[in-house]
Order: sequence, then C-alpha cells, then structure tokens
Amino acid sequence: MLTAHPRPERLQKQAIAVFAAVAALSLVFSTSARAEQKVDQMTVEAGGQVVAELCSRCHATSAGEASPHDQAPSLRHISRNYPVERLAEALAEGMMVGHPDMPVFEFDVAEIDQIIAYLNSIQDR
Repeated sequence: MLTAHPRPERLQKQAIAVFAAVAALSLVFSTSARAEQKVDQMTVEAGGQVVAELCSRCHATSAGEASPHDQAPSLRHISRNYPVERLAEALAEGMMVGHPDMPVFEFDVAEIDQIIAYLNSIQDR
C-alpha cells in the first residue's frame, strides 16, 4: 500500500503558519508582561506618594534616613517584625497602633494595594 507524503510546499506553508502563530503568542505574552510591570511600577510609585504625604512626617520612608519621630519605626524595616501584607487589614480599618501620637488613617482598597506595593519595594530585609 502506498502512502501519500505531504508535498514540500505544503510542509513549508504549515511550518510558516506554526512559526507565525508562535511569534504572535510570544508577542502577546511579552507585551502583557511589560504592561503588568508598568502597572506594578505605577502602583509602587502611587504608594510612595501616599506614604510620603502621610507618613514621612514621623517615619523614615526611604533608605538611608532616620525617622523624624523617635518612636516611629522606619518603614523599610517593617518586614523584620511581620509580613507587610498583614498591614492591609489595619490600613482598611484605620491604623490605631504605632507610636502614641500617631493619627488614625483609613484607606480604600486601591490605596492599600499601592501602600503595600511600595512598602514591599523598600524593605531592608
């Protein structure tokens, strides 16, 4: 029994189609990863702005600085005591812990995500 073999031109067209599909998928995943990194960086930057505006009066908020308030820990050392993500609930309900004269802040979900992303980015582990 004779079996038909695909013609070389047909194989070439199939190979080109497969290559084009793989290239297109690679482009989609690469573009998606870059967009995600950009969003993450924007989230970190937005969190940095919130922290600078509300926390830097008492807390050290970046590397190489001391906290202006002697009872306010440096925010870059938070992870030494507990996971930064655990702050999310306290940020949502109103932070009522910390140094004695710390004001109570309440944040929405987007701000919490931003603050957590920023704090994770500056941790001196």
